[in-house]
Amino acid sequence: MAKIPGTNIDDSVLRGMNENKREEILARIENDIAAGDIAGANDALFSLAYHTGPKAGQGQGNPNVGKLQSGQWRLNEGETWAEQAVKSESGKSDIYVQRDDEGNVKEDNRGRAVVIKGEDYGKPMTPDDIARAGPQAFLYGTNIPTAGLSIPQVTQLNRQLKAEMDKGDKNAAMNVLFHAVHTLSKAAGIDQDVDRAGYKEFMSRVYDGQFRFNSPVDGATTYAEVVLADPTTGTSDRYTQRDLDGNPTVELVGKDYTGPTNPNIPTKIVTGGGLVDYGGPGSVGTAVGGLMATTPYTQPAPQDWSAIAPFVWGAGETAVGTGLPAQQAIFGPQGRAMQPWATGQQVPAGLVNYQIPGGTPANVTYSGGNPSLFDFNKDAATTTNGNGTTTNGTSGTFMGQQYANTAEYHNLLSRHNQAMQLIRGGHNQGKGIGALMADPGFIANQYKGFADKSDLAVGGKSGSLFDVLSGNNTTNTSG
Repeated sequence: MAKIPGTNIDDSVLRGMNENKREEILARIENDIAAGDIAGANDALFSLAYHTGPKAGQGQGNPNVGKLQSGQWRLNEGETWAEQAVKSESGKSDIYVQRDDEGNVKEDNRGRAVVIKGEDYGKPMTPDDIARAGPQAFLYGTNIPTAGLSIPQVTQLNRQLKAEMDKGDKNAAMNVLFHAVHTLSKAAGIDQDVDRAGYKEFMSRVYDGQFRFNSPVDGATTYAEVVLADPTTGTSDRYTQRDLDGNPTVELVGKDYTGPTNPNIPTKIVTGGGLVDYGGPGSVGTAVGGLMATTPYTQPAPQDWSAIAPFVWGAGETAVGTGLPAQQAIFGPQGRAMQPWATGQQVPAGLVNYQIPGGTPANVTYSGGNPSLFDFNKDAATTTNGNGTTTNGTSGTFMGQQYANTAEYHNLLSRHNQAMQLIRGGHNQGKGIGALMADPGFIANQYKGFADKSDLAVGGKSGSLFDVLSGNNTTNTSG
């Protein structure tokens, strides 16, 4: 069958076209190819697709437009329409699944669908994006874009989000949001079993609050606000929250968190009823919603530690009383450092004089000590984990579970992802996330029976990426 010159498109598509429009488009294709104007020629191909086929005069739902966007229709030389479209300002958030000449989804050497996507694809939508694009461009009540998701996926996720938000169930609504971002990662061609780093980076936008509810659900808008307030999950954890450009804005911690904080950004405690905001050194902390009293702190008097002074083995008297040089070096002559008021100072020399926020202004100083003793990071690199939690060293707490090294932390992160999938798919036998995190054997037994992890999605019916994208039902935000 004859082809339109310079393309792989059968000329039979021209039948029934308005003669003037047909000649105009063919001339554009010919002239732009001759001039080396690939962008112009691709634009002429879009006009051809738009004005032909059973839905001529339409863009959305026109199968010929879909063929151009998927690469079935293309120029013989140069970039495809999709490759150029995602470089434009309006196409940076778009994604296009690519197909062969027969309409089959192309796969790479790992069996993953081949997609062409803009550099901003899968990123949370800004308020301006939402206002400009309209409700069809994002999932209900969230800033999650629908580009790349099939119409059935969008319909199901919108229904589930609305149901849980209307009930005010922030935990269930956040589970659906987590699954929606997971689904979006699959549409982006990210295989969590093959590209673990890519999947972790994509999902980190949930942990750091970039993907969120547009309005609070039971007082929470982000994943961290839900998890940190739940006593069965993460009251000892810490999450760094970021703006849509990835810049740290605030640290959220659970009520039981005792680790270090970032001095360059505010730190707030998630209580379940609001956020407690500290004003920092030299000022009294303020409690949002009146959750914490603002009574100034009064420093207690120095304590008497002489009762726990060490004894000389077999001598029956305190070591400090014997005047042993080693003991005097630690506790001072006659152990006076164990009774601070005996030195004539409120705080003995050599001890840290810590000024509590809200007290009389004073410098925080110490003397006679070794500064390196207070550098808790000197022997351990500071690591920011994918869930937004920063740990110093090799131990800590994640989702209520202790870990002693980096390997154990990554095992907990993997366990959390599997637990979330069990909950979304209804395979958790009534167990909540806290109970699942504490029962790795149960997770393993439930999880290992599913060869295709997509079977664990909501209702077990979402299908694989290839099933989802096998029809001409992929939405995008382009015109």
